[in-house]
Amino acid sequence: MASKRFASMVDAIARAFGQQGRELKETSEALYLRTPDGLVYAFFEDPQKLSAALVKRLVSSMGDDLSRLVVLGLLPLAPSSVEALEDAGASVVSGDRFHRLLEGLELTGYGEPSAPLPKSEENADRRVLPTADRLDQLMERGRTWMGWEVPAIALRFFDEAARMKPEYVPALLGAGGALVSLGAADAAESTFERVLSQSPGHLEARIGLARVTGLRGDLDGEVDELSALLKEVPGSTSTRAHLMAALAPLGRWKDLLAQVEAFLQMAPEDPYFHALGSVCYEQLKDKESSLRERRAAEVLGMTPQMWSDLRENLETAEGSGTEGRKGARAASRRRGKGGSSYGTARKGD
Repeated sequence: MASKRFASMVDAIARAFGQQGRELKETSEALYLRTPDGLVYAFFEDPQKLSAALVKRLVSSMGDDLSRLVVLGLLPLAPSSVEALEDAGASVVSGDRFHRLLEGLELTGYGEPSAPLPKSEENADRRVLPTADRLDQLMERGRTWMGWEVPAIALRFFDEAARMKPEYVPALLGAGGALVSLGAADAAESTFERVLSQSPGHLEARIGLARVTGLRGDLDGEVDELSALLKEVPGSTSTRAHLMAALAPLGRWKDLLAQVEAFLQMAPEDPYFHALGSVCYEQLKDKESSLRERRAAEVLGMTPQMWSDLRENLETAEGSGTEGRKGARAASRRRGKGGSSYGTARKGD
């Protein structure tokens, strides 16, 4: 049974997420919040209750939707449980990051056992910043959680920004990107279409729709759409970065190499692009060029661990297409990089 303070805190988080009136399901281990968009938040007051057996049950219960599960712990959760959940594709927010979430929602009083329990009416009136400042704050928090590879949390901040200003394009693009990461193709498509309805031809929205095509399993279609956009706007690094990420799961090394070389013209001292070029040449059986790019990458600071991470992500992505991307994101989260699966190759996200 959850303590009164913990239950009140989870209820406050639910309301801050815009889920007022949503029923919280309590079990002997945790409190669960299932939102209308299919996301499941499992809150653990006692980290010891997240046993290996419960992790297996959670993974099994979510089926193919593990990216929509967020496990939250007031205290740090066991590393083995965190690794098992993240390997399966779920997100974990515990310990320091849980307190960062409370700070972002302006619910810090709940994380302090000696403090008096905050009153609900105080929480309801906590948004007092001017609209522009509040929007900037929400966007920054959304981007932070996307950087930490927890799109289910990022989405709540982007959604709140969009509720404040429905026509605010950055919030819609942020929400659309989070929805893509969560595998919610229909909702992501609808969000990007909202942008295009008010800003026809918006490049980032069109990139988003191309990503939705790939999310639905048409990886070649995604590549075709991104390639067309790149021909239309050759200078778009965002389009090129997403095209690189789309080519990798298909094993289209020659095409990927062409994009790497284009990036190297803009950033000749970036070790990741030299490393990625080395891998491409290796796959194309050009050992001399592969060795040249490898040496360049190492001179520029590419470490053995960075090499290992890059290869693991590429192999995971290539091995199973769309599902491989989920695995690459999980591997990135597990190593605590909090960024892209392909190093700096995804700066345009």
